[in-house]
Amino acid sequence: MNTMIRGSTGGALAAAFVLAAMLATPAAAQERLHQINWAHSEPETVSYFIVLVSDVEGRVEGAREINVGRPTGQAAGSFTIFSAVVAFEPDEFLAVRAVGHDGLLSAASDWGSMPPTRPGQPLLAD
Repeated sequence: MNTMIRGSTGGALAAAFVLAAMLATPAAAQERLHQINWAHSEPETVSYFIVLVSDVEGRVEGAREINVGRPTGQAAGSFTIFSAVVAFEPDEFLAVRAVGHDGLLSAASDWGSMPPTRPGQPLLAD
């Protein structure tokens, strides 16, 4: 199950966060590494991407910022799909921002959370 996240930065910034790995990190007992995927319609305008991690959905101020660089993308129609591995807790929310070659930040994409991993947990949907 994917959580779709949308936003803009001159081109549409859509992020779909997908649970792909559940490896414990030494820094935090509950934080785990997860592969996330997002799409961008104008990747040639992007210098690098930042993943925002917050315990409050939609709160950019105070969110932890993880610079994931500009991973190699995979063309998919009019978008390019990017992927990175980041550490976050199951109850945290994520968004993506693009940083242009001029240093300007895009608005954050819509926020998403990790999909439930056990049957019976509620699904969050837009």
